[in-house]
Amino acid sequence: MKAFRFAPRSFAFLCGAFLAAGLSACAGHAGREADLASASARADLGDFTVFAVAAEPETGLLQPALLYKNRDISPAQEPVRDITPGPKVADFPLPGCESMKVEMFTGGANCCFGYYLLASCPDGEHAAYVEPRNGGVGEARTEMKAYAVDDPAFFYYEPKNQSGADKLSLSRVESPRLTRFLVFDNGEWRADKAGEFPAAYKALLADVRRDKTMNRTARAVSMAYYALMAGRKEAEASRILKRALPGQYGSLAPEVFNDVKAAVAGFDPARTLTVAN
Repeated sequence: MKAFRFAPRSFAFLCGAFLAAGLSACAGHAGREADLASASARADLGDFTVFAVAAEPETGLLQPALLYKNRDISPAQEPVRDITPGPKVADFPLPGCESMKVEMFTGGANCCFGYYLLASCPDGEHAAYVEPRNGGVGEARTEMKAYAVDDPAFFYYEPKNQSGADKLSLSRVESPRLTRFLVFDNGEWRADKAGEFPAAYKALLADVRRDKTMNRTARAVSMAYYALMAGRKEAEASRILKRALPGQYGSLAPEVFNDVKAAVAGFDPARTLTVAN
């Protein structure tokens, strides 16, 4: 996983923004409680604090700010419409840890949701950022020690180099909402690998097979995707795709399958935020 690069901001600079937004105290942990109480959204986990500062009062937008021990470690990000801290989850993602997911909604009918993933563990504290995208991060799956997360790779999907009048094109409603998992590995959140959770993807594949209401192309793509994630061989997943694709798109099967393979391998939504004492 790649560390997220951002323009560092001093806590003194951030205090200016807090004061401009009506937040009175910026110095110590005790004063921070008063700041959080007057903010429009707030969260505390271990030495992490999430503030929501009024970014553009006339629009109601908020600027998220993530602090670690009163030091700003926020990634560079645009203002959002809403910030919603989730519940604290004990013994997740590892025994002795406490975790929290903070959701940030950019606004609009269809898009988008970004996230802070925070964990306070016996070995230290960890933070990651998921950039706003179609879909979202689900609740903690404690039995898997993972978060379910949407992969929007095939939203509005159109294969390249199409010819003829009958072109493959998926609308938002037709597009598949593919499920992946974020796992905690060596202090960082990363996307799961093909074959890592075979039972989970076998179940997802079975669900898609049974769903006759899905767009047929979206269903074929989903089946091939989940077959690969379940650890099936490429030849088998390719056959699944070819059999399930509508006949008029049969010639596109090799290109669609290449796109499925690229989506499986390229999914990497979480960026580690550097936490230093």
